[in-house]
Amino acid sequence: FLTYNWSFVDISTLTGNSTVLGNSIVSGTTTIGGNTTITGNAQVTGTLKVGVDGTGHDVYFYGNTSGSQLQWDQTNDSLLLTDSTPLKIGDSQDMTLYHDGTNSYITNSNGALKIATETSGIAVTIGHTTSEVTVSDNLTVNGNIGLGTTSPMNRLQLSHTAGDSNNGLLIVREDTDTAANDFLGGIGFDSTDGNV
Repeated sequence: FLTYNWSFVDISTLTGNSTVLGNSIVSGTTTIGGNTTITGNAQVTGTLKVGVDGTGHDVYFYGNTSGSQLQWDQTNDSLLLTDSTPLKIGDSQDMTLYHDGTNSYITNSNGALKIATETSGIAVTIGHTTSEVTVSDNLTVNGNIGLGTTSPMNRLQLSHTAGDSNNGLLIVREDTDTAANDFLGGIGFDSTDGNV
């Protein structure tokens, strides 16, 4: 067992178990065939590889909270984060990505949260054909809106096939105490100059 500060500057090989209680500096090539426990600081000035191409190993990074950890899972070739362990991006960690055990979150505390690219012609699909999308605040659309069409030619275009099914536009007043002649809804027209 090694119980003092040590430094490797050339090629070295450890074939048994070793324990390093102090600081260590590795500046050359080191091969460790057994288990190694380091309780002090360790500095590697060269490239650090875990396993070889095609044969990897699991790597764990534990957090200060019990159960919070990051793992490279070599079996599934995946980087894993436990529930409520966020991936924080940016110098001030403004963007976070995490799952709390129930829901998944992408949050941003500074600037705009942009999804897609800055170039044209890149399609973005949100949701599934059977899922629902909820907008919790104002929605601003700079282009055209198409309902039933992927190529609307107007600011708002509703396209549907002929028939009396649910392919039209319906305004519904959602309450249970409407009476005859009650206003159920409408479509208004106005201008920004206030003259209409």
